[in-house]
Amino acid sequence: MTTLSTDAVAGGKSHVSIGDYLKTHVRDYGMLVALVVIMAFFQIWTNGVLMKPLNLTNLVLQNSYIIIMALGMLLVIVCGHIDLSVGSVVGLIGALAAVMIVNYQVPVIVAVPACLVVGALIGAGAALGGALLAGAQARELPYTVLLVLAIAMTGLMLGGRAAAWSWFAG
Repeated sequence: MTTLSTDAVAGGKSHVSIGDYLKTHVRDYGMLVALVVIMAFFQIWTNGVLMKPLNLTNLVLQNSYIIIMALGMLLVIVCGHIDLSVGSVVGLIGALAAVMIVNYQVPVIVAVPACLVVGALIGAGAALGGALLAGAQARELPYTVLLVLAIAMTGLMLGGRAAAWSWFAG
């Protein structure tokens, strides 16, 4: 079947060809087509290794933290908001966990809850700042504050390293 039936077609046609449908919906399916092309390319280039179950399992396991972060951001975006500092906060919490576990030999059972508490405090502070700015009715200011928070978290992660968090781990 090469045509699609439709009730409301511009121009009074009762059938639309698949080619016409794809031309009018290229924005809707562009990313999906690009994903399929990229996957086909790497499937051929790696001699079939890309789509093997072991490789797919490794991809999911190695990117699970990104998937969790993306699901959290999905909720924020669906609500019509945006948070520019998520990646920096996740990086900071990961660096804090690494410093606590490797440099200070803090047990994982202690480091994980401590990092969750620090992440929650950072999130609560950002939410409080956002609530205060929402009351000010400023449109560009929240983006500026989120960028400043992202830069501050990146600075603590890269510049502070162990010295910035030595007080926390004891």
